[in-house]
Amino acid sequence: MGNLISVKGADRVLPVFRKVKEYANETKLIIIGDGDLKEKISNDIEEKEKEDILLTGRIPHNEIPIILSKIDILFLQSRNEGWPCIINEALATKTPVIGVDNGGIREAIGDSKYVVYADEHIIDRLSQKIIEVIKNGYNEELYLKAQNMTWDVIIQKEIDIYRMFL
Repeated sequence: MGNLISVKGADRVLPVFRKVKEYANETKLIIIGDGDLKEKISNDIEEKEKEDILLTGRIPHNEIPIILSKIDILFLQSRNEGWPCIINEALATKTPVIGVDNGGIREAIGDSKYVVYADEHIIDRLSQKIIEVIKNGYNEELYLKAQNMTWDVIIQKEIDIYRMFL
């Protein structure tokens, strides 16, 4: 969900999906976003995969919670990331999140169990973590934590940090 560009790891989506599909044949994939790699991703979807993969393009921001509430797992495969708001949005809708360990992803998810190390085995690591969540479920406490991460709470935490230095 987001920018379909290399830095966001858009080129990793199909290989991860294909590995998960080997384990869970009923798996479907929704790719939401736009960017330089959208056409390549579209061209790389094999004919037999077309009924299992939906490439939507960009969607209005107000539709994100609706989409998140209907999906089973959100995975972020970014090569570089700040603090992705989509993680809190997903957890607030009780959608499990798996991500690559960079930027603020680990902190935003809140449990390193759902974060994978980025190396040459990243495709295998992400797909295995998704399969693990399919098999075993997700830590319900993370959903509760996300309920308390409103913009007001985040802003107050930042103000408190600034006050420590004044």
